[in-house]
Amino acid sequence: WADLLAELKTQRMAPPAPPRQLAVWQLYMSKNKAGVDRVTEERRVQGNVPASRVLALRSTVSRELLAMETEEYREALRAECEQMIQCELAEYEATLEEPAAACELDQVQ
Repeated sequence: WADLLAELKTQRMAPPAPPRQLAVWQLYMSKNKAGVDRVTEERRVQGNVPASRVLALRSTVSRELLAMETEEYREALRAECEQMIQCELAEYEATLEEPAAACELDQVQ
């Protein structure tokens, strides 16, 4: 087992892809779920939208409803998106900088 574990330690997986920033409309969609869901359902029924297109419709509705919000609210969402990605990037970079000794494989004796 020691040889196998030594081999695994040298062949570590590539680091994961860095996090991606949410678009403002995506954050809006999660914060205004009830409103987006209501309008999406109305349009889905009216337009006889197939299930395979509901996510695209939901995205479109979210963008349209966000455009009707005040500039101040949209700016607050932009700032929140920026804050979220900064936190996620800090966490991501911290995982890349962890010493190899933190690996679970290194803990196996």
